[in-house]
Order: sequence, then structure tokens, then C-alpha cells
Amino acid sequence: MNGDRKETIWPDLTLGILVKIDSVTPKQVPEGQAVTITLSRQFGNPLEPHAVQVRTWEPNRRMADGTNPTDQIHEVVFPAVPMTDRFVEYVTQTETLTIATWDDSMYEPQDTFMAGLLVYSTYSDREVILSTKKVRILDDDRPTITLSVDDTSITEGDTATFTLTRGNNTANELIVGVSVDDPGGFLEGNSASEAVAVPSSIMFAAGEATKEIAITPPDDWRDIPDNAITLTVAAEPDYDIVGSSSLTVQVADNDVAPQVQIAFNHAEVEEGNALFLEITRTGDDRNPLEIPITAGPVADQQYHVVGMDAGMSRLRFTYSQPDDSYKGPDHHYQATLHPGRPEFWVPAGATTVNGAIVDNDPYVVSVVAITPDVDEGNLLYYRIFHNGHTGEPLRVRVDHTETGNSVYDGTLGNQSHTIPAGSSSLTRAYLTHRNDGYDGDAEFTVELLADDAYEIDGANSSATVTVRDKDPLPVLGFRETGTVVSEGAGTVDIWVDLIAAVAPLKTVTVDYSVHDHYSGDGLAIAQSTGTLTFAPGETSAAITVGILQNSIAGYKERFHVILSNPVNAALQDGVANLVHHGVVEDDESVVTLEAQAEAVDEGSDVILTLTRTGDTSGELTVWLQV
Repeated sequence: MNGDRKETIWPDLTLGILVKIDSVTPKQVPEGQAVTITLSRQFGNPLEPHAVQVRTWEPNRRMADGTNPTDQIHEVVFPAVPMTDRFVEYVTQTETLTIATWDDSMYEPQDTFMAGLLVYSTYSDREVILSTKKVRILDDDRPTITLSVDDTSITEGDTATFTLTRGNNTANELIVGVSVDDPGGFLEGNSASEAVAVPSSIMFAAGEATKEIAITPPDDWRDIPDNAITLTVAAEPDYDIVGSSSLTVQVADNDVAPQVQIAFNHAEVEEGNALFLEITRTGDDRNPLEIPITAGPVADQQYHVVGMDAGMSRLRFTYSQPDDSYKGPDHHYQATLHPGRPEFWVPAGATTVNGAIVDNDPYVVSVVAITPDVDEGNLLYYRIFHNGHTGEPLRVRVDHTETGNSVYDGTLGNQSHTIPAGSSSLTRAYLTHRNDGYDGDAEFTVELLADDAYEIDGANSSATVTVRDKDPLPVLGFRETGTVVSEGAGTVDIWVDLIAAVAPLKTVTVDYSVHDHYSGDGLAIAQSTGTLTFAPGETSAAITVGILQNSIAGYKERFHVILSNPVNAALQDGVANLVHHGVVEDDESVVTLEAQAEAVDEGSDVILTLTRTGDTSGELTVWLQV
């Protein structure tokens, strides 16, 4: 800080003195011109002359060694003013100080001139600056930049030269920001050339007035639309731009892009043969190409970026499927050529192509019973299946037949069933009849019918389900456990009953035979054989046995009726042959002799009783031998 320091007491309350800087004018001033500082003091006592110190400085004028040549101390003296009359009259004094601002050749965008009272504070016991005022300094050293170009229309491979000219102030170094806009991509590199490096700034050395920027779009092998490159000078506070800040040069391209086409070698081939996807380039082959495609099975295509080297004109991809004996799906392939960089190649022909490898094997269809037998009233199941792929539905023709009344749908016959896509089998269910009454087991059969769409598995061409009758077999039994008949009765009916909780729904038959226990002459009954038949709803039937008359007296003749071979029924107690016993009573007179006692005392009477049975209508003489 320049100038002599003096101790100034602020404020001097004992003397009633108040000193301040009222103003610094003008409010802004070009560098090198003077400013005026106006100070004032107020007082109420006779005063001596009073000196104050004023500090002035410009903050941005600091030198390389850290000093500031504008930092100055100035002394201002207020003269004495006599006291008038006997009372204190307050008086204001003013003084001015004129200071020239610093003038150099450096450009400082913003600077100020500062002025303040330099005093010693009795309160803080240190030197302080009070009543500070400031004005803005306008720097007149900012350089100017003018942009020009030598040619506004060129062809790729030619050079456009841009010139930046500095004016007003060339004394110092100056950095000028620049940018180049290349919307057409002329400055990008490829296999024929390197990318053009574009500076982001230009440095003027001290004393240098012009700089050139030469831009040469490379003569590459890309077919791009004619476009332009634009150089722009960035607006910065360190300089002013005179005229346009941007200049544009039109650039013409001189290349033709090759064409790229995709195709399969065949629309379809049979399995065992190869299907080729070919990518072909026609035209300029000097550039390596990156060709984006989506290719592969239709359901699982993959995105690829295929590289084609410089000098190549064709790429080939192979798809194949083995020639097997399995009925697989047809394999469909698709390829799509996606847009690439049109400066390197353009598509030709169809951009999406399709090919297929078709299967040459038939479906083989089988049928099996899931439930080989089932109780009536329940569902029966059978399954139709094939050994091939499941990507499409398959219609299968079948014939349904039944023995007995097995299922509710009595009009089944020939039908078509479709195995849906996504499955290799189809399960069918039918509800079987639940009849109250025994009607015997039934069978339900499904038979595959021939069709051009498939072959039939010979080992599983049909399936049969047995429907079991849940009703118990009706039981056949004799109504009586035995029969006693008189020899003269002529005939006797032996009743056979059909025992069932519910009347059977089928006709029941049983064989019978009638046998005389006596095998010699004088048979008591007429021996016979036959079959009893019970129609649905009938529960009893009789076997008529003929009784024969003979002259043999006093003999009980026995006979048997035997049931066997029941159909749609069982014999009572589960036996194979059910026997009914019969007795034919003799109708001739019969005399029996019976002693009343087995022993008597000597001299006592022996009493004998004679009893006649049978025919007692006439007299009968009985001879006794004692």
C-alpha cells in the first residue's frame, strides 16, 4: 500500500466530529480516466484543521509478484472553521479528491475502483476501512474476432480453409473456442480414411493476428447425401465476434453404395437336405460391411450383425434336419434384413424371406384303454395318442362298438376325435349305464380307422373296456326243502324261485333233471330233463314231475330233482348242482304189527296191535303165525 499512514480516531465523539465519503463519481468510467471522491465532515465545536486518510484500489490489478499498483493512501485536510456566537451551530464541510484509474493493455472483463476511509477503531483496537464506495471500470482492451472461409462449396477430398482474424488488441495470448458441425458425417473415418480431427479451440500467440483451420472431408468409399460442414466461433467474454459467428461449406459426395440382398436357396426342402440362407453384395466391394439380420427358426429367431469383409460378395448360412423316422414338425425359417448404414450399403429385393425343411414321416396313432374294466355307473376312459410332434392338431377317425348296453350314448358309431396342438394324446371318457337289475357284464370297444393323415399302430389298433355289472346275480332255489306226494297224485309241481333284490334285466335259464331213487322195475316217477326259463320280470317257475302208479305195497319211493348250469343266475348256496328230495307214498293197504311191551312176566298176556294204513275201504284178512 502506497502513502503515509496516520492515526485517525473514528469517530471523534469528544469533538463531535463525523467524517464520511459522500460519493465517488461517475458510476462507471473507461479505464485510465479519473474519478472524483467527495468527503464531508460535520461538527459543533470550534475546530482545528482535521486530516483524514482515504484508501483507493482496483481489486483486479494484482501483479504477478502479488502487489497491486493501484492500492494507494491519500490524505485529505479539512480547514478550521471558527465558532460563531456563544452557541454551537452544526456546520458541514466538503472536500474532493481526484484519482486517475489504471490504464493497461490487458483485458479484464470486470473491474472496479474502490475508495474508503482508513481509520483506527478505538473499539476494536485495529485499523479498519469505513464508508466504502465503488465505481465500475470499463475495459477498452477486448480484442475482436472475424471469421472467413476461402470456398463455400467443395467435393469430398477437397479442403475448405477457415480464417480467424484478431483485431483491436493483439498484445496478449488469446484462446478462441470453435466447434464444427458435421450432420452428414463427412468427417467420419472408414476403411478408406481416418476420421478428421477437429480442434475445439484455437490459441493466438501474443502479437498473432490470424489463424487458419483447414478441414478436408476424406475421399472415402461411403455413399452419403450431399450435406455441409459448419464452423462456429464460440461466444466468450474475452473477445467480441465481428460479423457472423458461423460459416458453412457445402460438401458433395462422389460414391455409390453397393446393394445387399438376402434369399433362401429353396422355398422348402425335405429333411436330410440342407437349406441355405445367402447374403449377396453387388456393386462396390471395397468396404467391409456390417449387416444386421434376424434369422433362424420362426419361433426362435436371433439377431446378428454379420460381417462381410472387403472383397467378399456372398455369405452363406446352412440349416439342416436329420432324415429320421419320427413324425416331427415342419421346420420353418425366416430371415429379415434390417436397415444398416446406407452410406455403406442399401437393401435390394425382399427384406424378409422364408424357407422350410419339411418332415417326410407319417404320424403313428395308437389307442389304449386307461381302465380295462370298470364298474357300471362309473366313467370309462381310453386314450388316443401319436408318436409325432405336437405343433399342430391331428384328427383321428374311430369306430365305437359295444356288447350289451354299456354307455349312455347309444349312437356312437364312427366319429372323429382331434388331438389338439401342444399335446400328443387325447383322453376320452364315457359314462357307463347303472341299471337296477342284473344284466351281465358288457364291453365297449374303440377301433382306429385308417386315414391319409396317419398310420395305425398294429399292436394298439383297438381298445376294449369291460363294464362290470354291480348288481348281484339272482339266486335260484327250490321253494320247499322237500316234497311228499301220494302215489296216486298223478303229478306234482316242484317250484323253483328266482331270488333277487331287483328283478333281473336278462332272461335266466337253468337245466333240471328228475331222477327216481329206485333203479329197478316199478318206478314211482317219470324221469325227465329240461330247462327252466325266467323271462325278465318272472320270479318263479315249476318243474312238473309225473307220479307213476305201481302195485308194490308198503314201500316209500324216493326221487330227486337236480338244478344245474344256471345262466345269468347262481344256484342257492353257491353249489354247482342243487338237489331237491321227494318221497312218493304207497297208496296200497299196509298192516303193521307192534307189541305193546318188549317183555312180560310168565303167565301174562302178550298184546299185539295191528294197524292198517292206506286203503281201508274194504275188508282185509291178516294171517299171523305164532
